[in-house]
Amino acid sequence: MEVPKKIESKQLENLNQRIEDILLKEPQTEIECVAFIENANIIVKDAQALNLEGTKEVLRLQGYIAFIYCDLGKYDITEKKIYDILGAIRQQKLEHLEARCSLLLSAIYFEQGKFDETIKIGTKGIELYLKLKKPQNLAALFNNVAGAYLELGHYERALSFYYQALENSKQYGDATILGTISYNIIHCLLLQKRYDIVEKEFERFKRRIADNDQDKNMLVWLYISYCEFYYKTTNTKKTLEYAEKLRVLSKETKGHLHIVYAAWHNARIKNKLKFHKEAFVFALRILEYSLKSKSITKKLLAYLAIGSILCDDAENQDYYWKQSRLLDEFEGETIRVLKKAERLVEELNFTDKKIYVYNLLEKFYVQNKDFEKAYVYSVKTRQIEAYIYDIEKNDLVFRLQEEFNVQENQRKIDFQEQLLVHQKEINASLEFFAYRASHDMREPLKNIYSFAKILQNEREQVGEEDYKEILGFIIDCSNRLLVLTKDLLEYSRLGRIVSSTKIVPLKNIIQAVKSNLSEQINEVNAILKLEEEMPMIYVHESLLIQLFQNLISNALKFRNKDIQTIIEVSFFQEKDTVTYFVKDNGIGIEENKLKRIFEPFARLHHRKAYEGSGIGLTSCQKIVEQYGGQIWAESTIEKGSSFYFTFPNNQEEKTNENINCK
Repeated sequence: MEVPKKIESKQLENLNQRIEDILLKEPQTEIECVAFIENANIIVKDAQALNLEGTKEVLRLQGYIAFIYCDLGKYDITEKKIYDILGAIRQQKLEHLEARCSLLLSAIYFEQGKFDETIKIGTKGIELYLKLKKPQNLAALFNNVAGAYLELGHYERALSFYYQALENSKQYGDATILGTISYNIIHCLLLQKRYDIVEKEFERFKRRIADNDQDKNMLVWLYISYCEFYYKTTNTKKTLEYAEKLRVLSKETKGHLHIVYAAWHNARIKNKLKFHKEAFVFALRILEYSLKSKSITKKLLAYLAIGSILCDDAENQDYYWKQSRLLDEFEGETIRVLKKAERLVEELNFTDKKIYVYNLLEKFYVQNKDFEKAYVYSVKTRQIEAYIYDIEKNDLVFRLQEEFNVQENQRKIDFQEQLLVHQKEINASLEFFAYRASHDMREPLKNIYSFAKILQNEREQVGEEDYKEILGFIIDCSNRLLVLTKDLLEYSRLGRIVSSTKIVPLKNIIQAVKSNLSEQINEVNAILKLEEEMPMIYVHESLLIQLFQNLISNALKFRNKDIQTIIEVSFFQEKDTVTYFVKDNGIGIEENKLKRIFEPFARLHHRKAYEGSGIGLTSCQKIVEQYGGQIWAESTIEKGSSFYFTFPNNQEEKTNENINCK
C-alpha cells in the first residue's frame, strides 16, 4: 500500500518498530494472550488513523491477532478477523500471510465440523507453503486435512496425510504438534482395528518422547492414546491407570484440550466401572470447558458423556439434574440431552460419533420400551457401519494405489540416480577417450605435416632415395590414421547396433572368427583348440564375432615366437552366469598393467614392435558390458594370458533390454 505523502517517514518507522516489539515475545498464558490482543488492537487503531491499515506489517499483526483468538478458542472472532484482511492480503499477493490464514481457517472449519471446507482450504494452504518452500507450518495443515478425512470416515486418506504431517513435524514442528500427530495416527489405526500396527506405533511414539527429553505435552498425548487403546481392547485396569495419569499430568500442562480429554476418558472408564457419580463430575467438567471456549466438538463430548451416565444409571437421574445449573436447559429429561447430541453429531458429520449417539438412543428407547424407535436407531447404526465399510473398501484401493505410487516414485528416483551416475561415468569416459584419441591422432598428423613441408620447401635438395623414404613415412602415418579412424568408427557404433538378436551356436561364432583370421593362423602355424560341446547364446551375432576376433587376434599378435602358439576357447557355467575364456601361451602381461589394458588407446609396447590402435580390448569391454557382463584378464609373463568374460544365464530378457536402451 502506498503511504500518503503527509505521513512522515518517522511515524511509519515508529509504527513498524512497535509491531516488531510486540511480536518479539509470543504470549503463553491466557492472561498474556488477552493483554497481547489489547495492545495489538491499539497499534492497529493507530495505523488506521494514519491510513496505514493495509500495509504489510499491519496485516501481519492483524493475522497474528487472529491466531491468538484461535488459540483462545474464539473461533467466530478468528474467522471474522481473517476475512477482514484476506482481500488485502490477496490483492498485495502476500502469499506467506495467505498460507497462514489458510492454516487458521482449516483449524476453525475443522472445529466447526465443516470438513469439506477444511480439506479445501487446507489443501490450498499446503500448496502455498510448498510453493514458498516454507515447510514449518505444513505439519499442522496436513494434520487438519487428515482430521477432516478421519471424521468423514476416510481412514486411509487420513493416515496418508497424518504420516506426511509426522515426517514434517519431526523436522520442523515442536513437541506439541508431534505429540498430537502421533496420537492421531494411533487413533486412526484403532478405528480400523489394526492393533498389530498400533503396537509398533506406540514404540515409535515413546522413542519420539525420549528424543524430546520426556516432553510433558507429548506424554499427555501418549496417555490419551493408551486410554483409547486399553478401552477398545477392554482392559479396564490399564484404562483406569492411564486415565488417572492423564488427569494428573493435564493439571500440570494446563492445556484446555488436555483437560477435556482427561475428563472424557475418566468419565468413560468410571461410568463403565459403574462409578457413575464420579464419572458425572468429569462429564460436567467437559461441559464447562466447552461453554467457556464455545467449542461445538467439546460440547458434543460433554453431551455424550452425560447421556451415557444418565442411560446407565437411570435410577439416580434426579441426583444428576441437581448437580449443575448448566443442565437446566434439558428440563430433567435424558432424551433432550441425547437429541441435542444427535443434532450436533449430524451437524458436524462425525462418522464414528454417530454410531456412539445412535447406540445411546437405541439403548434409551429399549429402556423405555419404545421398541419401534429403538429399531429406527438400530437401522441407522447399521447404515453408518455399511457406509464405513464401503469407504474402507474404496480406501483400500486408495491405500494400494498410494503404495504403488510410492514404489513407482522410488523406482523412478532410483533409475534417475543410476542414470545420473551412469551419465557421469560416460562423460568421464568420453573426456578421457577424446584426450587419448586426439593424442594418438596428433602424432601421425604432425609427422605427415612435417614430411609434407620438407617436400614442399626442399624438393630440389631431396634425393631420390630420401624422397622415397619420406613418402614411405607419409604413407605409413596415413595408414595408421586410417586404421585408427576405422577402429574409432567401429567403437562408436557399438552402442547403436540395430541388427536382430537371435540364438546362435557359439561353435558357429568361433568358426566364423577362424575363417576371418585363417591367414594369420596359418602364417604362424597356430593351434585353435575348441570344446566339443559349445553352448547356444542369445546375442547380436556380429558383436560376438567382433569380441572373439579381437581376443584371438591379440593372442596371435602377442605370441611367444619360440614355441608353437596354442589358443584355447572354452567356458564354464555357474548358477547365474556363463563364463567364457580365451587362453594363450604368449608373452603374457605384467600384473601391474592388467587394469590398464581395457583403457582406450592403452599400449603396453612400442608401436614398431606391435601394430594396432589400442582400441580392441576397449571394444571387447563395451560389448560385454552391453550384455550386463564383466571382462577381466589373468596373466603370467612368458607363460601366457587368459581373458575371461561373463554373460548372464537369463540372457534372452536382459539382452533385449540392455541393447535396445543404449
